[in-house]
Amino acid sequence: AMAAAGLVTDLEVKVASGTLETGQKRRFRRSLRSGLLTAAGLLAAIGVIAVVGARRGRAASTAMMFANDAEIPDQPDQGMGFPMNHDKPRLFCWSVMNCANPNEIATIKGQLRHHIGIFACDNVAVISGCKMILGDGHKMRNGSHVQVKTWYNPAAPVPMGNLQAGDDTNSYKNSRIFIDAWNILVKSKAVFGHDWTIKCDPDAVFFAHRARWHLKRYPTDKPAFVRNCNWHGKSVLYGAVEVVNEAALKQYDIKGNTCMYLDWMHWGEDEWLWKCMMFKLGAVPLDDFELVGDHRCMSAECEDTWRVGFHDYKSWQMYYNCYNRSTNAEKQKMKIKDSDNFCCTFAPDMSNPCGTCGSKVVPGSGFCGTNKWNCKNCGSAHWCKREQNGNAVLDD
Repeated sequence: AMAAAGLVTDLEVKVASGTLETGQKRRFRRSLRSGLLTAAGLLAAIGVIAVVGARRGRAASTAMMFANDAEIPDQPDQGMGFPMNHDKPRLFCWSVMNCANPNEIATIKGQLRHHIGIFACDNVAVISGCKMILGDGHKMRNGSHVQVKTWYNPAAPVPMGNLQAGDDTNSYKNSRIFIDAWNILVKSKAVFGHDWTIKCDPDAVFFAHRARWHLKRYPTDKPAFVRNCNWHGKSVLYGAVEVVNEAALKQYDIKGNTCMYLDWMHWGEDEWLWKCMMFKLGAVPLDDFELVGDHRCMSAECEDTWRVGFHDYKSWQMYYNCYNRSTNAEKQKMKIKDSDNFCCTFAPDMSNPCGTCGSKVVPGSGFCGTNKWNCKNCGSAHWCKREQNGNAVLDD
């Protein structure tokens, strides 16, 4: 009995560190069935993520060990993204999908079907409490398609927060679900080799190519994350779109366990993430308040062609409508940009503002320069178009 107890204790350590070998996995399962697992081991087994090293060129397998289910689900293959181009920075994008929410399922499947949203990144993952085929991935030589599947992450239902009871949120206290998800991604090594990793809520309309526009401005050699909300003068992270660089996730791989000492049980997952990044991993916060148009903070309409994401659009129909509105606005902006129009915000001679313009906003450089209607909303600005002879004239 003592030998058996010693064996299980050793296995518990290996489960927690992700170093189980094939034979040890079988012994661990037998220990579960025979009741030899210690109380501490049982707690460690519930929700513990073990990563088995890649062999024979296959992707590493990510396992979630449970006392009543010791099966080890396979991690889906990598390379599921459909980027518009392969420009840097490289992006790994992922979502947590609630398989009890038909709107989230339809929205994720719609993104895959149209190769948009998170599926326009270089690599992608959908983590869910259900094992589900989401649709067709890349086409193979024989004409069939790779099946895109969820990454399996079983989780118990989460309660709503209650400010009066001492919680910091009135939303779902879902930190544990996302902590487990971050652990799955980091321990699988899937996120490494990408400059930035982006978590998107399923109801966040997301544009990967615009994310590259924003993120290419920032260095990637030091741990960093992006704060996307200016809440009454305070920079915070809102969880619809969360952006973390590779250097920060490498720190998380080394000492992410220290983030569990935070008081995350009373928080939403976004509060846990930014406090983990800043206070435990030493990541530098980068403020980008034009990253997301969120109805709760930094709101923006879908026609804003600079925003990376828009939140929240709860059904696939609403999501796709916003996506098309923003895409069409971007196409229109490109046409205007090609014609060399601009918004003049100051001119010394107001009788000829376009010909004497001293301060102008061109398309792609700010809200006023998006189109003539936005220009008119920028005070005494004037929309100018350039004629074939090169002269700029009023087009109000």
